[in-house]
Amino acid sequence: MTILQFQELYFIGQDKSFDLDKSVKMVGVVTGMTPDKVDKIPLKRFNRICRKITDYFDILGNKTLQNTVPMQYIIAKGRLYKIHYRVDKLPINAGNYVEVMKYGEDVVTNLHKIMASICEPLKWSWRKFKFIHYKREHIDIAADMEAANFKHAYHCAVFFYILWRVSMPLTQP
Repeated sequence: MTILQFQELYFIGQDKSFDLDKSVKMVGVVTGMTPDKVDKIPLKRFNRICRKITDYFDILGNKTLQNTVPMQYIIAKGRLYKIHYRVDKLPINAGNYVEVMKYGEDVVTNLHKIMASICEPLKWSWRKFKFIHYKREHIDIAADMEAANFKHAYHCAVFFYILWRVSMPLTQP
C-alpha cells in the first residue's frame, strides 16, 4: 500500500457515511477502479479485497509495524532515497526542520511532504563507484513519496509525530 492510498483510506475511514459506501470507495482506492466498476465486480472478489484492506489495518492496530526496523533507504517511483532521521545533522538543515514541524501538525495528510523533507535522492556514480546525492525540488520528491510503500514511511510518521508533540509545547511561551 502506498502513502497516497493510506491517506485516502484514512480519510474515507473518517467519513460518517454508510459502511457499504465506504467499502466501495476503499476498494476503489486500492484497485484504482471507479465506484461504478467496483459495483460490477463479483461479490467474492469484492469481499477478498475488503478482507485484504481489513488485514492491513489490523497490522497497524496490532502494532506489528512497531516490531520492524526503520528503513534507511527506500525506493519510490524507481528512485533511491536515503532517509535521515537525525534532524540535528546535515543534510537536514533548519529549513527542513521547520518544514517538518509545520507538516507535523497533521502527520497523515502531510506524510509525503515530511518524507520529502527528510529524504535525500541518491544516484549511482560510475566515476566514484558509489551512490551520491543530488538535488531535486521538494515538490518532486513529495510526488515520488506518494508512491512509496507506507510500511517504509510508518517509522518516520511515528518518529516525527512524537517529535512534534514533544517539541512544540517546549517552544511555546
